[in-house]
Amino acid sequence: MARLNNATFSFNNNLDASNSLSFNSVNEFKNYLDETKGTETFELSYIQQNPNEKLSIAKLDISIFFDLSIRVKQELDPYKFLNVTSDIEGMTLGRHWNQKEFSVSIDENIVTIDIIGMLSVSVTQGGVGTIFEKERHFRLKINKLTGQIFGTYIL
Repeated sequence: MARLNNATFSFNNNLDASNSLSFNSVNEFKNYLDETKGTETFELSYIQQNPNEKLSIAKLDISIFFDLSIRVKQELDPYKFLNVTSDIEGMTLGRHWNQKEFSVSIDENIVTIDIIGMLSVSVTQGGVGTIFEKERHFRLKINKLTGQIFGTYIL
């Protein structure tokens, strides 16, 4: 296992072009990684599960190939945070997300949720299989009165 810029690389003999992303050069892989830094673009949706329970969903554009979908389950009156889950959606071949932890803080009418997880990419270059892993940190801001997400951040 090797480390570079807060990321780890480990070799895996079980990877090939059928179960990983394949790159012709290190520069091609570097360009791919630059595209997965993400933006703060997001799409929001809400599902009212019963009169007091709301599921708020944010989709963060973390690559041109896939999004991170974050689902926050909450009660509104009185406010109670219930759970947060996340997963990647889109072209996910060779890409994996593992939500490791989250924290919640409530200040007046603003709920701040920090989600930390590991994004891994299985790649082959020159016939050598490698798993690239990097910890990612995302933050949501929610209006406590409405359950509506009003801010997403990639930290």
